[in-house]
Formats: sequence, C-alpha cells, structure tokens
Amino acid sequence: MGFNDVSKAPSVDHPIGDDAKAVFPNAHTARLSRVFDVQSRTVQKWISGDLEVPLEVYDFLKKQQSLLNQDFEFKSLSEWVERQRARGVHDEVIAAWVNELYRSITGETIR
Repeated sequence: MGFNDVSKAPSVDHPIGDDAKAVFPNAHTARLSRVFDVQSRTVQKWISGDLEVPLEVYDFLKKQQSLLNQDFEFKSLSEWVERQRARGVHDEVIAAWVNELYRSITGETIR
C-alpha cells in the first residue's frame, strides 16, 4: 500500500477493522482506543465482532476517511499537518500517517 492510497488498506477481521486500518495505517487498535478513551481490548472486540461498535466510532472513522481522501497531497509535512488539523483531522490520525511516511522511508516504525 502506498502512502497516498488510503482506499486500499489491508483487510482485518471485521469491517470496522478495514475502516480503522484505512484511517490508521499502523497501530490502529492503540490509536482508536486513545481517540475513544477505551481499553485496547475493547477495540479488539469491536474488530473481531465480539462487541457492538458504537455509532460514534463508525461516524468518526468514516469522517476521517473522507477528510483524508479529499486532500492527501502535500508540499511539506508541517504544512500538511497544519492543514489537516485546521480541517478537523484528529491528531492520532495525523500521527498514524506520519508514522507510515517514516516507515516508507526507513522500513521501520517510529518507536
């Protein structure tokens, strides 16, 4: 998956997992748990289908996907970050994509 291609995220167990991976290219469980202030295990249960996913989680993921897909080209990383923040993209979503860029450059994730 290329850095700019948020529409072709790898599949996981349940549809919510596909949406989470499309928004958070790495550490989607941890990042989603931080956004909604729940334990990672709760997110894992959402993804596996063992626990009903709150509507606000679906809405958040769809909104973030839409925002990312509307404007995913940038000239400088700082400019892109500020533009995304101004548009309402959540900091955890931005951080996930910065990590993906780092991984595409170095082959490793930010620790």
